[in-house]
Amino acid sequence: MPGGETGTGAHGPGRGNSMTGAPAGRAAEDPAGLSVGPEPGKPAIFPRLSAGLVMAAAAGICLIAASGCKSSAGPAPFQDLGAGVSNVTGLKGSLKARWAGNAAQYQLEIEPISPLESAGFSYVMANPPGPLVLHMKLMDATGYAVCGKDVLFPFDRSRPGEAERERGQDLLQATTGDDGKVVSLSAQGILPCTAEQYRQADYWDFSTNFPTLAEQDELRRRAAALKARQEAQRRAAEDRQKAGSSAFYMEGDDQAAGYDAARKVLETQLSRSFLVAGQGQQTTASLWASDGILFRYKCDQHSRCVLTSAGGRQSLSVTALQ
Repeated sequence: MPGGETGTGAHGPGRGNSMTGAPAGRAAEDPAGLSVGPEPGKPAIFPRLSAGLVMAAAAGICLIAASGCKSSAGPAPFQDLGAGVSNVTGLKGSLKARWAGNAAQYQLEIEPISPLESAGFSYVMANPPGPLVLHMKLMDATGYAVCGKDVLFPFDRSRPGEAERERGQDLLQATTGDDGKVVSLSAQGILPCTAEQYRQADYWDFSTNFPTLAEQDELRRRAAALKARQEAQRRAAEDRQKAGSSAFYMEGDDQAAGYDAARKVLETQLSRSFLVAGQGQQTTASLWASDGILFRYKCDQHSRCVLTSAGGRQSLSVTALQ
């Protein structure tokens, strides 16, 4: 997984460190990953958070006072705590919070800094290199975190252990554009802050193991190279399939593990790949993959193969890709 770095941020006038977002005289503490604070020029949020607590407290006092006291005031409005920018990962975050009842509620938005970072952002969201997490935290005026929370990026729930990892966690929800690619993420929920911790908050910060821009470029380059190799293999297999067959030279046993409908390729537990021609055979190959069918294969020197399911009930005529 890619590592994190410290990003830029700011808070109240006269207390900012232009490199880290930490108050002057104290380095930002973020051993877990990349850390990002609010954008430069944003005022300290302490007065706004305190105001939210005062409003909530006033409503509570009214409710327990004399029966003649009636309050129509609802929860305090969300306060915009500003944006955090990470030039290293190309991410920008916006956080809103309020104190309602006895809990700190939040609304979080994550998106690329600019259209220049959109391609890498969308690619990572469609092909995450592993479980990704964003840790947001409220910081006091001295640069210490008073409370915080992990929010998880979308990942493949079919992966072993992923459903357990997500249980009870807040998840970022994807918003897609007209082309079906992810353009932004959002989450909302409760911050595990006490009223006193919330009152001490001066600004917000976040850290993440999201790939850096350089790592995003490398992931996309590798994917393009792999796609080119696979396409070359597919064309070569089709050419071999058109050639005449000869005596079988390779055979063995394997198990269907997956089927790529776009490439028409059946993949096996022993890392073999077979190109499947014909709609009927493609349907059978997909069912084999879903059921993990055991089969015996026989291939000739032109990589033309016959796969026969255990018991001999079904067979597929395919071309070996590797």
